[in-house]
Amino acid sequence: TTEQSRLNYEEQNQYKIRVQFINKTQFIEESYLIEIEDINEPPYNLHYSHQTGFCTVLDEDFHQTLKFHVKTIEKHQNGTDFEIICTDDGHPPLSISTRINVISDEISLMFVPVALLIIPIIDENITMAKSMRDVSRLIRHHIHQ
Repeated sequence: TTEQSRLNYEEQNQYKIRVQFINKTQFIEESYLIEIEDINEPPYNLHYSHQTGFCTVLDEDFHQTLKFHVKTIEKHQNGTDFEIICTDDGHPPLSISTRINVISDEISLMFVPVALLIIPIIDENITMAKSMRDVSRLIRHHIHQ
């Protein structure tokens, strides 16, 4: 593979290839199933909204927990610089960060975690009822952890 055509477990976790060997006296054909191992990709696209202080981040890895940490970098007379860091619980843990500047005379911050679960449906045969049951089960699992 090349850097532009990297194999991605989240997109396709198996490949079936067929190899044929032909010479003047023989024809051999074998099929092989290649299973792709999952590696931990870092979270990406850390984005925050200027108006509401809403922060989002994406991660391709399934069944991972993302932890946010806000660190005060520098206080100055016009406001405060913060760094928002998001780290996954993969092996090894990977992270992304962004720096923001809050300009205010009075800084009163309140952090409220909000979870958004996006489920890509790849198989056209999956019914909405089945996928909603799976989503419900997944949410209950994460709430009770």
